[in-house]
Amino acid sequence: MAEQEELKPKPRRGKVTNPEEPGRAGETAPTLEETMPGPIEEPPLAIDDPSYLATLEAATEIFSDDMSPAERTRMKSEITKLQTAKASVTLIEKIIKVMEAIDAVEKKGRNDAQKYDYQKATDVTKEVRKEFIKQGLILLTDIQDVDIIQIPRDRGSPNTQVLVKGQFTVTDGKESLTFGGAGMGQDVGDKGIYKAFTGMLKYGLRTLLLLPDEKDDPEVARADEVVEGGPIVITPANVKGVIQGGRQTSSTGAQMKAIKDAARVLMLSPEQMAAFVVSETGEGPVLDPGDSDAEQAKQVMAYLEAMPFAELGKVVQGLMEAVEASNGGA
Repeated sequence: MAEQEELKPKPRRGKVTNPEEPGRAGETAPTLEETMPGPIEEPPLAIDDPSYLATLEAATEIFSDDMSPAERTRMKSEITKLQTAKASVTLIEKIIKVMEAIDAVEKKGRNDAQKYDYQKATDVTKEVRKEFIKQGLILLTDIQDVDIIQIPRDRGSPNTQVLVKGQFTVTDGKESLTFGGAGMGQDVGDKGIYKAFTGMLKYGLRTLLLLPDEKDDPEVARADEVVEGGPIVITPANVKGVIQGGRQTSSTGAQMKAIKDAARVLMLSPEQMAAFVVSETGEGPVLDPGDSDAEQAKQVMAYLEAMPFAELGKVVQGLMEAVEASNGGA
């Protein structure tokens, strides 16, 4: 008869005594549950997190059969409380939450012709879209007016300069907020109108949410702007076009260059430039329709050079914005 294996007692839970290890008598052996690692706990969702309510609703639906009546009642009470709180949040409060969530949209676009950076429309809409979804908001656009000017070229399709005006409506399905918007774009064929639409959308969102384009304080000098060698000493001087205190009074070469570059990019005729000056300052050069384009261009430039510095600055600013919009802001 085969020799039977020695039977060893199974480990028991509870108090054990090991005579070979003095001093441990009466200790409690760890249970299986105590020796197993516990579950990895994820950080809890904040109560005001938009996904917290959805998580509770899903958990109640999935595990309802496994809950005790008391647990089921408690969960339903919590869900009702959160639903009531969510329903009481106004549209303005939701928009403010979007403003709080978006610190800034940096300038990632680059206009090489005019040597400046700008916010891309895709970057603006991407950031706003994420936060709108969290708050349950949508943006509706209503184009109400489109003004198209055909600008002939020596060859190929004409350029189109487009100005669009319309209204935006932000709504959460219960409340609505409506505000106006406008955009300008210029390009060959039908591209101008889409650039105008894009510019209107980008500046509409920037206006609504007061979106900054820099995370750093623009008033603080960058490292490459720090002047070495101590403070700057200003001495009395007699400079043409500058009054006491250093304020410029007459047009500058930099302003005139910016205007010429912008007019070239926008492909503005002398008549269009004259009309643009009127739209920005309220008055402008009067051109003789019988004069040639070259003669009219000279008259416009002479008028601009004679303008005060501050008024000419309005024209420069308007042209820069038009150039940026003509790039589609994309």
